[in-house]
Amino acid sequence: MLYYLVVSVHDDDAVWWNQPGRRRPVASLLERHPRVQRTDPAPHAACDRHRGGRLAVKDPSPGQRVLIGPAPRFGLPQYLAARFTIPEGPVLEVGGLVDHPITLDRAALDAVPGTTKALDLHCVMTWSAVGTRWSGWRFSDLWDTLLRDPAEPGTVEVLFTGLDGFTASIPLEELLRDDVMIAHSRDGRPLERDHGAPYRLVVPQLYGYKHVKHLCRIDLVDHHVRSPHEPWIMHRIGRVAREERFGVGMRWLVRLLARATVRPTLRRYDVPDPQFERTSPRPGAS
Repeated sequence: MLYYLVVSVHDDDAVWWNQPGRRRPVASLLERHPRVQRTDPAPHAACDRHRGGRLAVKDPSPGQRVLIGPAPRFGLPQYLAARFTIPEGPVLEVGGLVDHPITLDRAALDAVPGTTKALDLHCVMTWSAVGTRWSGWRFSDLWDTLLRDPAEPGTVEVLFTGLDGFTASIPLEELLRDDVMIAHSRDGRPLERDHGAPYRLVVPQLYGYKHVKHLCRIDLVDHHVRSPHEPWIMHRIGRVAREERFGVGMRWLVRLLARATVRPTLRRYDVPDPQFERTSPRPGAS
């Protein structure tokens, strides 16, 4: 069957025809499961609530749905297949624009005030894992305690590298937000390999591809270090509230393509029947 797609300047006004004279919104293409709800496009608001033993979000981030159950290990195949050893005594190497190289072992990191926070993870594929409790150190505290003094003038971004070879360059201003962390534990347990051991960057306002797993190195830089996956798979910054999923394409189209592949992709990562929390009541529901 041939579909005709007509798009207006606003994402929510896009419509499609499957028969002459029959007009339906693109949103109807996105709601093919009774437990899937298209979310409000408004930015993520601080209005979490508890429902049925699960954390739900009244106004989640644009285009996202809440995944029921544990989040899978997720990522690009070449990094998931990478072979590496997690050291027994992990360290973070700090280089780039610093007056001397720094090696941070666990004792040095524990000199930074620790914290535990419930933070959301938003995957670019349109699913979100909400309310995960991460324990570790705020990056802002790490910066103030260990990095600010040796940092050279001109530092504007930070390049993070994992043991699997994955890298992400993030503006310093994004990292200094209060809820950005380097985590060592998840839901009260030390990080397992599948979720980023030994250390993992958690940047809740950015999409999951900026949450570097198996963190082993931090470099201070004076420019954006382009990822080999930009712009087709990653946006330069990846802000969730602005729906910066990829560096190319219209937001509504990128969202549509990502959502069309979310179920088979999750099944590939050992989630046989992914289910999603309904994030807002149906129109007219009491």
